[in-house]
Amino acid sequence: MSSPINTPPPVVSLKAIVLDIEGTCCPLSFVHDVLFPYALDNAVSFFSKRLSNRETSPLLFEEAMKFHTEKNRKIKCLKDLQSAIWEEGWNDGSLKSPIYADVVTSLNLWTSLSLKIYIYSSGSRPSQSKFFTHTTSGDLTRLISGFFDTECGYKNCKDSYVNIRKTLGCEAREIVFITDVVEEGKAAEEDGWGVRISIREGNIPISEDHGFTTLTDFTKCDLNP
Repeated sequence: MSSPINTPPPVVSLKAIVLDIEGTCCPLSFVHDVLFPYALDNAVSFFSKRLSNRETSPLLFEEAMKFHTEKNRKIKCLKDLQSAIWEEGWNDGSLKSPIYADVVTSLNLWTSLSLKIYIYSSGSRPSQSKFFTHTTSGDLTRLISGFFDTECGYKNCKDSYVNIRKTLGCEAREIVFITDVVEEGKAAEEDGWGVRISIREGNIPISEDHGFTTLTDFTKCDLNP
């Protein structure tokens, strides 16, 4: 009777994988069709609990939220307010993050290979943490080593990736960034990172000449860029 063959783990030259969220870890539609409307629909009740001027202040904020949702402006104060409204939804079970199954599988695999997983999103770090705490696959924060937001810089700027790399203490060639936005990938590449472009159903179409390796399934990600 032959002995079972033990498959050795893959050789990995990476130290860290940095992930975008929407269009990468979850459907883009969840953010635009669920999270943004939830913040707008609950803005008045959220502020009515907190402000003394209950006739005008909630209405003013509602108008600001309408503008922000329509334009998707990366304005920190409004992002923070959105996050606070979403937090109530996470906590009471109204919101659950629909993480792609291949992402969950890959997070478990990568951490088993001693890779560090980080999130970089324009949403606040507390909001990101809540997002991965309350998912349809349970609490995934145990698999994530840290979160980065626009306090380290905007996602289409090289300096942001320089700042993150210095914080991680890695060489640029030891990091891969996975995002659905080509401009973000270019900014990371300028600092020498490996880049993968996430292709998911419902994502905004991109030109075919972007020059990056694409991923439709995280389990197929090459860990030796």
